[in-house]
Amino acid sequence: MNIIVGGAQIGQVYGISNHKYKKKIDHFQFKKIFTYLKKNKIYYVDSALNYKNSLKILSKYKSELKIIAKINIGNKKFFIEDFLNDLKKCFNILNSKKIYCIMVHDTDNFNKLSKIEKKNVLELLNNLKKKRKITKIGFSVYHTKDLIRVINFADIVQFPLNIFDQRFDKIKLIKKLKMKNIKIHLRSIFLQGLIFLSYNKIIKLFKVDQKKIKIFFEKYKYKEDRIFHCLNFIKTRNFYSQMIIGFNDLNELKQIIKINKKKTIKTNYNKFKINNKKIILPYLWKKKSMI
Repeated sequence: MNIIVGGAQIGQVYGISNHKYKKKIDHFQFKKIFTYLKKNKIYYVDSALNYKNSLKILSKYKSELKIIAKINIGNKKFFIEDFLNDLKKCFNILNSKKIYCIMVHDTDNFNKLSKIEKKNVLELLNNLKKKRKITKIGFSVYHTKDLIRVINFADIVQFPLNIFDQRFDKIKLIKKLKMKNIKIHLRSIFLQGLIFLSYNKIIKLFKVDQKKIKIFFEKYKYKEDRIFHCLNFIKTRNFYSQMIIGFNDLNELKQIIKINKKKTIKTNYNKFKINNKKIILPYLWKKKSMI
C-alpha cells in the first residue's frame, strides 16, 4: 500500500483537529496500531527527532518498519557538530544501526546555509548512505522555490498537497523530479486535520476570507465524504510514490484506510484551490483562537 503513517501524533499532541481532545498515541496504543498496519501491509512511518517520544515508541518496531527520521537545521547559527549530534541521537533513540531515511526537516533553512555548510551536511549524509546506515536522503519542503534548490541532492522529497493547497501540482516541476528518479512523498493531505473540524471552528481559526473552504464544507457535509475527496484528489495525481496519512487514533486510521480503498472518481477540484498562505500553511495559523 502506498501509505506512510504520520508519526507526529505518536507520543505527542498534534494537529488542529486534536486541539480540544489532546489525544496522543502511547506505547500501548501504538502496539494495536502496529498490528493493524502489519495486517494491511503498511510498513513506512514518518517521524522526526523533535516529535518528542515518537522515535522512542517506534524503536520497538524498528526491524519491521521503514522509518523516516527528520532532523532540523534550525534558523539559528549553524554548526555541523550539532547536526552530527542530532544524527547520533536518531540512531541512539531508535537503538538501530540502520535507518531507512534521514530527511532534512526544514529545507528553507538548509538553503540559507553557506556552500561549505551545505557541503558538510551532504557529506555526512552521503557517507552514511555509502556505509549503508541509511538508504535514502530526503528533504521536506514548504515552498516550490526550496524544492528546486535541492533537486540534485535528494532521493526523496516531501511536500504538502491537498485540495486547498495545490502549489506543487505543476507538470514542469514534477517532470524535473521524475527525470532525477526522486521519490515524491505527499503530506498534509487533510491540511493538518482541518477538514475534520466543524466549519464554525474554522471561522474562529481564520480571520481572512475562507470562502472556498465554506464551499467545500457545503458540498461535502459529512466527514466521510470530505476524507474521500481529499484522498481522491491525491490518488488522481499519478506522480507520487507515497502519501503520508495523519490520524488521531486507531479508529480514525481504520476509517481513512477503509475510505482509501474505494474506487477513485474523476472530478475537478480547481474551484477549491487557495493561494492565501495564511490558510494553506499551518505554521502560520493562530491556533490560540481555537482554545
